Amino acid sequence: MMRPGVRHGTRGHSTNGHSLILSLLLLPLVLFVFIIGTVFEPRQPISTLVVHASDDSNKPELSSSPSITSSGEPIPRAVVVRNGRLYAGEGWLEERDGITVVHFKGTPRQMGAQHALLLGQKAQALGKAMIPTGQPQGPADQNQPPSSQPTNDQASTYMQNYIIPTLLRQTPARYIDEMKGFMAAVGGGETDEAIIPLLLGNASQDLGLVFGVGGGACTAFAAWGSATSDGGLIHARNLDYLGLRELGRMAVVAIYEPAGYYPFMAITYPGLFGVMQGMNIKGISISMTYSLAQPSHVSIDGVPFMLLLRRVLEEASTLDDAISIIKNAPRTVGLTILVSDGKIPAARVVEVAADRYVIREPAANVIWATNRYETPAMKDVQMPGWLASDRRDRRLRMALSVESEGTLLPLDVQKAVGLLRDRLTDGSLVGRINNPGTIVSAIFTPGTLRMWAAVVSEGGTAADSRFHAFDLAAELGLPSRTPAPPSDVPARDATKSTEETAWQAVVEAAYRDEIGDLPHAEAFARQALALFPQSEAALLILGRVLYKQGKDGEAAACLEQLVNLPTIYEPHNLLEAWYTLGVIAARRGQPGQAAAAFQAALAVHLPEEDVAQGDLLQQKAAEALANLANHSK
Repeated sequence: MMRPGVRHGTRGHSTNGHSLILSLLLLPLVLFVFIIGTVFEPRQPISTLVVHASDDSNKPELSSSPSITSSGEPIPRAVVVRNGRLYAGEGWLEERDGITVVHFKGTPRQMGAQHALLLGQKAQALGKAMIPTGQPQGPADQNQPPSSQPTNDQASTYMQNYIIPTLLRQTPARYIDEMKGFMAAVGGGETDEAIIPLLLGNASQDLGLVFGVGGGACTAFAAWGSATSDGGLIHARNLDYLGLRELGRMAVVAIYEPAGYYPFMAITYPGLFGVMQGMNIKGISISMTYSLAQPSHVSIDGVPFMLLLRRVLEEASTLDDAISIIKNAPRTVGLTILVSDGKIPAARVVEVAADRYVIREPAANVIWATNRYETPAMKDVQMPGWLASDRRDRRLRMALSVESEGTLLPLDVQKAVGLLRDRLTDGSLVGRINNPGTIVSAIFTPGTLRMWAAVVSEGGTAADSRFHAFDLAAELGLPSRTPAPPSDVPARDATKSTEETAWQAVVEAAYRDEIGDLPHAEAFARQALALFPQSEAALLILGRVLYKQGKDGEAAACLEQLVNLPTIYEPHNLLEAWYTLGVIAARRGQPGQAAAAFQAALAVHLPEEDVAQGDLLQQKAAEALANLANHSK
């Protein structure tokens, strides 16, 4: 039975079981390394003209006449530097108080050319920064036997014969044109073949989720009416993906004025044409979080989800419009999409997979989304696994409930920033809404067309950083909705407390562990433990890193300290510690101790809804215990 207020629908999609064939290709797609490296090698030089600041004409002139695309459209082929801005045709870029702001305007091909000319160097830097420094191997990792690995020929054939034609067919024509304009600007040609690297890059998350690569731990929430201080709508989100922190550092605020569609503002990245969060001139805001769906309920035969979210911003003027676009589009993967309308004001969560959706209604003018489905029809297709949603859901329920002793209602922008920065502050250094993977934070007040954007800095996570204020109306040269300009929210001051210093060390240790930089991960974890010797987060990271380096004795001592802490905040940390202790004991020829550790791992209670149909690490513990029993016979 569906609970009242929930609407349900299905679409017919098929999926594929070719995960092995694609495994050679997915990692570089998800990391976006080869995509950027391929695209940003201009075949012709990009010219730059410096115009003196005294020249106050409204529009810059190019150093030479624009190029003409195969469709007959003029596109810029030079960058003009003027009064602190870079111009390419009607597009421009400037560095504003530590964050990059870029403005694209015109036809799809013109905006694509502007993108290439204005963000080319940043994308090249991004490609270099994201080349992994190592190959992390954790206790839950298992190498496939060589015989099961696909060949390069198999992978290439499947990519050419199925993946690429499907993406070309499902991607809206205007985004194909935008990519062609991009390639024309760098001398790469305007054929379908020329844009393949861009197309794959913009579908990399869909490919990863369809074929079993990818993850994250994002959070979004919205409040309005009686739940906010002024009755207006507040839409906030953290984008969490620890392994892509360098991508987060390269985030830009982009203002789009697409010909024939609604202007919008988004936080995005060089080389990406879709969005993961944004707000349009009609007061519609949107964000997404992963919610992993079972393989039979995902498909590559749909619109890449970042491009689908962009479609919403370009075409929707009401909440109903936005929901209609999402539910009627051919979709790819499991997501929870929070969409808001500042005019009403109201918000909904659309829980989607490729073949079904449910529209989730709010309670008391509040709604939120983490990385799990909440409606029965969608829970039926949830993928087993762990993305720490339970801890964040419990915190959101407390913070956004008027009956709760710890409520933050009525919410305002400052309180919303505080909630995005939320973590435990008792020395455990365990994250909640804010965690080491938070690479972008955003707040929208779509009724006033304002946005606050924060990106990863040296001072910790994006949420810990400065929230830069923007007014979409002012950026478009329109009258502002409110008389006073919005103010930035300062970064959290890490010098104010020892705990802030230790938190930054844990954030850095977690990232270094994720990318395989184990010596530095160890050093940062030890730095945190020197300040807080009983930190649950730091003990887990250090134990994991020592284990990966083959320092079994030190790793075991560290993890034994963790399992004996008087309080454990995250049960999965306890599970990983016990499982790793079991692996170490088995490796050292101590079957009795190994069995006891695996049994302790199986005894850890995990929130049922957080793991869907069972945790994979507990499955491995059960298998290891069975293997020990067989060997003892």
